[in-house]
Amino acid sequence: MIFVIGLLIVLPPAWFLFERLEGTPPVVTLDITSPYIRMKSEFSGTVLDSGRGVRRLLVSLRKDNREIVLLDKSFPSGETIQEGGVPEASFRFVIDLQKEGLVDGPAVIQLTAWDHAWRNWGEGNRTDIEKSMEIDTKPPRLEVISRQHNINQGGAGLAIYRVSEANTRNGVMVGENFFPGHSGHFKDPLVYLAFFALDHLQGTDAALYVSATDQAGNHSQSGLTHYIKKKVFKQDTIQLSDDFLQRKMPEFNAIAEVGEQASDIEKFLVVNRTLREKNELQLVSLGAKTDSTLYWEGGFLRLPRSAPRAGFADHRSYEYNGRIIDRQYHMGVDLASLAHSPVPAANRGKVVFVGDVGIYGSTVVLDHGCGLFSLYSHLSRMDVKEGDEVTKGQPLGLTGNSGLAGGDHLHYAMLVNTTFVNPLEWWDESWIENNITSKIREVQP
Repeated sequence: MIFVIGLLIVLPPAWFLFERLEGTPPVVTLDITSPYIRMKSEFSGTVLDSGRGVRRLLVSLRKDNREIVLLDKSFPSGETIQEGGVPEASFRFVIDLQKEGLVDGPAVIQLTAWDHAWRNWGEGNRTDIEKSMEIDTKPPRLEVISRQHNINQGGAGLAIYRVSEANTRNGVMVGENFFPGHSGHFKDPLVYLAFFALDHLQGTDAALYVSATDQAGNHSQSGLTHYIKKKVFKQDTIQLSDDFLQRKMPEFNAIAEVGEQASDIEKFLVVNRTLREKNELQLVSLGAKTDSTLYWEGGFLRLPRSAPRAGFADHRSYEYNGRIIDRQYHMGVDLASLAHSPVPAANRGKVVFVGDVGIYGSTVVLDHGCGLFSLYSHLSRMDVKEGDEVTKGQPLGLTGNSGLAGGDHLHYAMLVNTTFVNPLEWWDESWIENNITSKIREVQP
């Protein structure tokens, strides 16, 4: 009985002291997405203590033998002996470089947190965290090396420029379209080249400039001296026959998600609109990833002994029973030769896609490096596989009428990054010399 009474006397104070003297320090988390501090940067985080609760949080910045307090906040303890304090709190602080008179260079953010435990002579358990940072407020400098940039509406161009610092996101902006730059082609690793393009719908007022953003988010841009030549693209009318619809539409039942009871003309509209858009997005998405190696050299080949059947950016009207039912743009050149003619690679490159692409049918796509691609569609046979490196003129397959083709032909297209461009330019060796290779040659190797 005496033992039990003794326990009743001793245990509560022991439990109280054990709880008040708990030894688990607070946990501090600082959300940092970048190790750089810009002119005015905001940071946030959390502090947790599941024991006696958070007592105090101190955040400071150390730079050039100075220590600047950014945040010093205290938290209440529990209202009763048994109750703990604040178990979790979020915090924010701002670093204003101009206000504090700080310049570029290394700095350290230090966070210190204490809890309400009775450890360390009543100061509580303590956590210290240091984050090494870099103050960077200076945007990269840009120097455009290539001179005049003449570009056709729906055509391509090349810009060569130097960026003052490495590891930037840089390239050419054409309106809202971004064309990344590529390094490694010249002795100076800070010299980049970027193929760019003017969409067939962009006019002569499109803005063209080089931009660069460093890892700290500092941005700079420089205008490109340029001249845009307006182009008028062909208007064409495609007559839809019942024979064509009855022959082709069943091929798309599975991939176009058209109802079984839909008429052939209803199916056609789904295919020509919805599926076309989906297929074009699939193709242009390939242009977002490219090798930084220039595989190609000289003029690009076209299908031998072929006649053109449709041109780049033709604005097609689709007519059925004397009525226009749809309008679309044709983003390539159609070439017809003998049925099942061998299709040569237009230039050296790497195969990045082999497969079926809806209205385009069996398709092969080559990456020629630095964002330049060629596409070969409506094939009846494909003789290469993804990852193959092919030489100029190497057979890729045979022409056919797969997809939404009305007869045997090759649909040939070219992409600069994610923009379709006119292949006629790349078949012209004089255009390539004047607009591409001469610019590269003028830069010191």
